[in-house]
Amino acid sequence: MRNQVCELPQDGPAWSCCFQTELAPDLPWTDPFSGFALNETDLSWWRLPNSARISRALRSGAVRSIGPSRLADPIGLILLIGSHAMAARSLIYPLREPAFWVRRTAEGGFSRYHRPALPETQLSELLEVPTRQIGPALAPLLADGAIELVRSPRGVRAILLREDIVDEGRFRTRLRA
Repeated sequence: MRNQVCELPQDGPAWSCCFQTELAPDLPWTDPFSGFALNETDLSWWRLPNSARISRALRSGAVRSIGPSRLADPIGLILLIGSHAMAARSLIYPLREPAFWVRRTAEGGFSRYHRPALPETQLSELLEVPTRQIGPALAPLLADGAIELVRSPRGVRAILLREDIVDEGRFRTRLRA
């Protein structure tokens, strides 16, 4: 279970809802997520007891999922959110509106001052599910404290990944923010 790779959309249009790829039309399309797909070994499992329990139950067949499988598995969801955060911090492509950066102080548990926030609307577009299904799917991750829901001054609800959930060692040389 821990060696599975996050199932990420591979086509450019799927990720174009998150990143401004048309700013450099002379450059060939390179998938910003291709080098930032997280493995389950990149997660701090001891910080995700609820999510790990639900994910194990779904994968073993003890619990059946009614909704889309990519939305039901909390570990798959945190891998997708984490992959977005790593790709955004690489600064390969700018974030597409309404995505935004959140400034945090070190007292809030974040040593890095600026963190990318993934709007719920963009996550629902990536997963091809209605936005109203995103909130319940995030409940185990919120209970574990892996993510935080934030709201921009314009009223956009977004997901902020907690810094110590993902081991950034593999990506450290490519992260600029």
